[in-house]
Amino acid sequence: MPGEQISVFERRRTFYVGSFLAIATLLLYWPASHYKFIVVDDYQYVSQNPPVLKGFSWSGMHWALWSMYADNWHPLTWNSHMLDCSLYGLYPGGHHLTNVFFHTANTVLLFLLLRRLTRKLWPGAFVAALFAWHPLHVESVAWICERKDVLSTFFLLLTVGAYSQYVASPTRARLFLALALFLLGLMSKPMLVTLPCVLLLLDYWPLHRISTGAGQATLNKQWLKLIAEKIPFFFLSLLGCALTMMAQSANGAVKSAADIPLLVRLANPVCSYARYLAKAVWPEHLVIFYPMPTAPQWPLFAVSLLFLIACTCLAFKWRAKFPWFLVGWLWFLGTLVPVIGIVQVGYQAMADRYTYIPYIGLFIMLAWGAEYWIKKQQSLQPLAVFFGVALLAACVAVTRLQLGYWRSSVEVFSHAVSLTRANKFSNGNLNYALAEAARGDHAIPRYQAILHLKPSKLEDGRPLIYDTASIGRRDDEVTQLRELLNYDPNNATLYNNLGIVLFEQNKPEEAIAQFQKATEWKPKSPWAYFNEAIVLQKRGRAREAIADYTRAIGLRPVWPEALDKLAYLLATCPKSEGRNAAKAVELATRANELTDRSSPGYLHTLAIAYAATGSFTNAAQTAELARQKAQAGGFQVMAANLQNEVALCEAEKAPASDWQKPPFQLIVSRKNEMLPLSQNQKR
Repeated sequence: MPGEQISVFERRRTFYVGSFLAIATLLLYWPASHYKFIVVDDYQYVSQNPPVLKGFSWSGMHWALWSMYADNWHPLTWNSHMLDCSLYGLYPGGHHLTNVFFHTANTVLLFLLLRRLTRKLWPGAFVAALFAWHPLHVESVAWICERKDVLSTFFLLLTVGAYSQYVASPTRARLFLALALFLLGLMSKPMLVTLPCVLLLLDYWPLHRISTGAGQATLNKQWLKLIAEKIPFFFLSLLGCALTMMAQSANGAVKSAADIPLLVRLANPVCSYARYLAKAVWPEHLVIFYPMPTAPQWPLFAVSLLFLIACTCLAFKWRAKFPWFLVGWLWFLGTLVPVIGIVQVGYQAMADRYTYIPYIGLFIMLAWGAEYWIKKQQSLQPLAVFFGVALLAACVAVTRLQLGYWRSSVEVFSHAVSLTRANKFSNGNLNYALAEAARGDHAIPRYQAILHLKPSKLEDGRPLIYDTASIGRRDDEVTQLRELLNYDPNNATLYNNLGIVLFEQNKPEEAIAQFQKATEWKPKSPWAYFNEAIVLQKRGRAREAIADYTRAIGLRPVWPEALDKLAYLLATCPKSEGRNAAKAVELATRANELTDRSSPGYLHTLAIAYAATGSFTNAAQTAELARQKAQAGGFQVMAANLQNEVALCEAEKAPASDWQKPPFQLIVSRKNEMLPLSQNQKR
């Protein structure tokens, strides 16, 4: 029980085991310190988020407290990203390391917490090791934007620790501390809304605040007292739920029956529970995005429902003999409720990151079940130890393999595409990642924003949804987009996307008109300005293109692609009103700083800008670096062209460039529409 003294020998053992868990976890995840930002959500949370990029500041704290950006209210998470930017700038390895440090801290905290609550060393260590090294937790650690997972769990564990202190010696100060830590957890991620129920489970076991042998009337009084004690916690949970629903509903993240059929939404949570259980035992085919099934999977639903009911009945039947079974099982079921899809947010069927807290319940069941079995079968203890070590070793091996897929956007989405079928999200983001990595000479399939819109006024009551099958059939797309505009004539996104399709139909003037309508309805959005600038540049209207690029950058100052395009135009335009080589060097330098000088295309633009100023030595060196990056990325045509440009710069000759042909031939719509996960897939 909390408050009991631990011998010096036990303290030393606890220290050694905790240290081993910490060092092993750090070593396992250390490769992430060399990983890059992922094109999905990392740009929204860090790499292209102006308030975050300014670093830790009073103005940033104010923005974080009142902002519902990215469909959530999690000010503490925003502040952690700001602090990272103050410490590391835009070096992604530093941001990754913060996640790794929090995951390591969570591992040690979980071990110490279970050690203190249960007085059991090895079962607690086994749970902590599984938590630290299970492959399904890779996503929460290796994805920078999932800081909210590791940070909220950190405060969850601190809250439970403070609560156990309160149970050992009830004082208002200790209860207030637990409430304050819980509030910080909710400010990190609202998934912690089920924590009051977790505390009630812990009251049952291992805190033993319920007299299981008492009569029913006494039991009822005990439960009512414990529930009343949690009223402040439940109040904070309700507040967290309200703020989250406000944020997600306001930005369209909550999906209606028109977006996802009702029967699919009803069946998927039950099926997902079964899939989470299966992946806990056999973690294969782990990907960043699991598409929602197009129709209910009734056989899986029936089997899953029966299994869940059977396990729940057994947990209650055996609650007196195996209280850890009931607590672990309900921990798993309950902590998944906010993300299981009862209120569907986004189009994912499930997500690895959602298991970060719930799997603790399953690990408790396994660890204490193994301990019970070992006590019954003492002679088989060496065999049990062998299998336990083998299980942990297997987890480490698979986790190391899974971690490798998160090195870059191309690798994570290539892996997803290879394992999932009909996955437009992963295919689209792979195309985008390839485009970001290579630009120019690499064949880039067009990636059109996928819209799922339900107009508010439909005379015939028919839900009107953008048919994604029409993507690529431009006449069909134009027809559908114009029809959508009949129902929603003030939608800037529709005008922007219509402009994209019209430009691809070689109707530049009509495209410009649509982009201008988009900017009229949404003047603070940079995307239509950016797209219009590209078309104007290709039409030879340099002054207007420069003005639109400048507006786009003014609205989004840390946008490498816009900086790069404007730099290219200023460096290559032969017209006096459009040429400014010195400014081009400045802009191209900023674009490369924001991307850690990793893009051969952005380096190429910088080389052209240097050549335009007459700084041929810098131009040759930069072009050579661009060639090396292109060669390493497998873009042979680009590398060969750059080799020729290196020779020209060394001869103090400026490479020939077509100023009306912007680098990176791709017109994009809003990134948070191109990458649906950032707005509509995640909690």
